[in-house]
Amino acid sequence: MFNFFKNISITTKFFLASLLVWVIFFAYIILFYPQQQQQNRINLIKSDLQNTGDLIAFGVGTGLENNNRTAIKEAIKIARNDPNMVMIRVFEYTSNSIDKIEEYKSRKMDIPYPFDTKFQSRLRQQHNYIIGEGKIKQETHDLNNEKTRILEAVIPVTYNNKDYGYIQLAYSLKTVYGQINKQRQQAYIIFFIIFLIGIFLTLIFSRKITSPIVKLRDAAKNVASGNTENTHINIAGSDEVSELCQTFNEMVEKVDHSKQQLQNANTKLQAVLETVGEGILTLDTEGNIVNVNKECENIWGYKKDEMLDENLISFIPNINHQLHGENIEHYNEVTISYLLNERLVLEGQKKDGTLFPVEVLFNKMTVQDEKFFSVAARDITETVKQENEKKEAVEALREREELYRIVLESLSEGLLITDTDDKVIYSNSRIEEITGYTPNEVIGDYAYKYIAPKQYWDRFSSRMEDRMQGKTEVYEEQPIRKDGSRLWIQVSAAPLKNTKGEIIGTVAAITDVTEKKKADEEIEKYKNHLEELVDSRTKELSKTNELLENEVQERKSIQEKQQILLEKLEGVNQELERSNQELEQFAYVASHDLREPLRMISSYIQLFENKYKDMLDKNGLDFIHYIVDGSKRMHELINALLEYSRVGKREKELKTVDCNEILETVIGNLEIIIEENNARIEYNNLPQVKGDHMQLVRLFQNLITNAIKFKDQDPPFITINAQERSKDWLFRVSDNGIGIDEEHFKKVFLIFQRLHIRNQYAGTGIGLAVCKKIIERHGGTIWVESEEQSKGSTFLFTIPFHPPQEQDPSFQQVGAHSNELGEENSNASTA
Repeated sequence: MFNFFKNISITTKFFLASLLVWVIFFAYIILFYPQQQQQNRINLIKSDLQNTGDLIAFGVGTGLENNNRTAIKEAIKIARNDPNMVMIRVFEYTSNSIDKIEEYKSRKMDIPYPFDTKFQSRLRQQHNYIIGEGKIKQETHDLNNEKTRILEAVIPVTYNNKDYGYIQLAYSLKTVYGQINKQRQQAYIIFFIIFLIGIFLTLIFSRKITSPIVKLRDAAKNVASGNTENTHINIAGSDEVSELCQTFNEMVEKVDHSKQQLQNANTKLQAVLETVGEGILTLDTEGNIVNVNKECENIWGYKKDEMLDENLISFIPNINHQLHGENIEHYNEVTISYLLNERLVLEGQKKDGTLFPVEVLFNKMTVQDEKFFSVAARDITETVKQENEKKEAVEALREREELYRIVLESLSEGLLITDTDDKVIYSNSRIEEITGYTPNEVIGDYAYKYIAPKQYWDRFSSRMEDRMQGKTEVYEEQPIRKDGSRLWIQVSAAPLKNTKGEIIGTVAAITDVTEKKKADEEIEKYKNHLEELVDSRTKELSKTNELLENEVQERKSIQEKQQILLEKLEGVNQELERSNQELEQFAYVASHDLREPLRMISSYIQLFENKYKDMLDKNGLDFIHYIVDGSKRMHELINALLEYSRVGKREKELKTVDCNEILETVIGNLEIIIEENNARIEYNNLPQVKGDHMQLVRLFQNLITNAIKFKDQDPPFITINAQERSKDWLFRVSDNGIGIDEEHFKKVFLIFQRLHIRNQYAGTGIGLAVCKKIIERHGGTIWVESEEQSKGSTFLFTIPFHPPQEQDPSFQQVGAHSNELGEENSNASTA
């Protein structure tokens, strides 16, 4: 659509624009003006109909108020004089319905009543309800069997603020629409004639206005094609178009003058380009060659005609790749700092296919808003060759210097090179290790400051004179390090000569001989010491020979005494083992034999109580209860003693057992008391140990039972863990109970020892003694730790990786026997 308007002439555009204005005007006349006139006429009729209806309603209201039918008919006559009033109906409210009391029709028509069943129902509830609420609406009805538009009005009848009914009016619009259509046709004809006249005048004026513009366009085309002759435009007048034509004439004159100057400049430029020592190429934005000078023929081997209109890529084949795949235009606008005004070395190709390095310089120029690029090119084959040779020589020299530096830095001696004034010009890293001074600190300073004490600096001037005469020298000095310590160094100094044999300085190799000096001193001291020792040892040897004879006699006497003691110790061990077995047998037999008479005493006392309790007073019954309670406790003590004696017997070999499985067994055995006391037991990843499964179950069961029994106010919380040590496992059984005073730590492990009265906590006082005996049978120790009352206790015991059973069978019997006698374990006490 827009392309179409771009391609048509300005005359046509002017004509179409004017035509569009006329079409819009004519469309308004046809579409909107008649409608507006018609609506104004209808609104006027509606207003008249409303006034007429109100007048009739007033007359009808007066007649209904006075029950005067004549007055009602007189009121209706007001409207019957209008030939377009085709119907009048009068309705009156009754008690239960709406009755039509008067009707007038001027023609045959079928207009429905303005109410239905729903309307009647609402009218009874709200007497002032009227369809349309007294407004007029336009409808189409059959009138004399012909569809005719009418205005219908329903107007309430009120008098003295009382509702009597309403009237229905129907007004025919047939006559009105006939008049409106006739006026519309006349208007259409008039406006169409005006439209044709306007189009004709528009066509004439558009040609008149655009004629100078067309001439100006034709002249501009001639100038654009390069023809400035016969382009003068003669147009009379003083309007804007005339001024534009005059300006155009002046512009053409200036273009002719500039064109002539450009031709002269181009001739001069071409002459200059031909004399330049570099190849000059002119390119368009696509890289096509527009012009070249003579030097380009020498560089590439092509004639000028062969190069024109060819792309630069034909002469620099990989230019796109060499310029990162971008064309010249892109580099000009995006990376101008990289490409333009900077010399680049690319790879050119001659006519014979030979590749050669070419140095190019791109520049941008704009001629009459058209972009061009000039390229200055130079064959740098010889330059590159010379630079490569120079780089190779420099690289070889750098490698030799690096090799020399590595050799000098890898020397075990420190190296100082000085000039003829004895100022250091080189110092290797070994100098820093020897003296503590970095190369930066040494270089530029006098060498003697770092290889000799200050008091000896003055003698180095003579030494420097010896170097200048070609003498070498080796000497030792004792300088001071940077940290203030002294050292011994050996200096090997020699003159430094250049390739002409001239002495240009000194080379000094510095060796740290501090340790060597110390070793020499130590050797000398040791030599003197050895000489003294030889003298003294010679004197002592004579005395020693005399004493050896006496010592041999004394050692024989000692060995005889040791043999007698060993025989006695063996007898004591045998006697101790026999005594231990007799004590265990006695405890077992005593506890077993005492249970039978004790059972008899308990049975007869209970029988006596049942048979003679009615004959005894209160004191007698209390005595019997004391006897029964005492016999029960005696029975418990005998059972505990029997259990304690059995612990010492070696019924089973110690085997590898899993402590986690032992804890599971114990928790199963104590399930009832754990639940009754809401106790919580935590353990995790306990080890496997060498032990007696049943005795270890008894060990953990006794410790957990005590922790639950001696609880504090909070529910018991017991934790069990083990720690691996160098030779054994260390177990900890911790609780949150009432705790133990430090003064009772040893007492709790003695048999039949109680820390609380029987009424507070039940028990025989043998549980921890059994635990101690079990641990000692396994070759371990047991002890208790507790901070203070109500802070809980921790029972600790050890089980070795290799119990005594695997080492010495007699050890367990001696340990068990000593524990039955109530002796304290020294290891537990220490812990």
